[in-house]
Amino acid sequence: MIYQLKIVLKEYDQLLWIRLQLDETVTFATLYDAICYAFDLSAQGAHHFVLSPADAPDRSLLQCEHQCRFSDCFSNSRGLMGRLFYQDTLQTMKFNLFVEQIIPPQKGIKYPMCTTVSKHLGSYIAYHKPWVYDPYEKDLVQVDEPIRSRSELTASINAHLHEDGLNPFLDL
Repeated sequence: MIYQLKIVLKEYDQLLWIRLQLDETVTFATLYDAICYAFDLSAQGAHHFVLSPADAPDRSLLQCEHQCRFSDCFSNSRGLMGRLFYQDTLQTMKFNLFVEQIIPPQKGIKYPMCTTVSKHLGSYIAYHKPWVYDPYEKDLVQVDEPIRSRSELTASINAHLHEDGLNPFLDL
């Protein structure tokens, strides 16, 4: 089965989200990587998933998120799946994760797949780039990046999700 998730950034003035379709065998490590890439976060940031009680009878499964698959944790239910808490040296972020629907896989579609992103995500990423030290300026400067459209962001996320070796634990 395919889980369609909506991942929403909490506590931000605009509604920022991505919609992913993930096979039930995908691991939480792949989900985390997709979220980091979509919201332009460092994959090195500290993070943890908290699952909603009804869907997660055995939360100890998440201790090894490289091996914990969706099918290990969820029943066939919709609604709030859980939360992701993320922190790096610059920011702390909270995400809500919702299971929007559970559907059969479509023939010819490669999963995982990003189906769309919120219209404000491109401007959020462009304006929230990290500061880096510029040796010529001898000061911190913010990376200048053009605002990408929804279709550009969706295509970029999908290209990243389908890179070889993205999740080496997927075929365990």
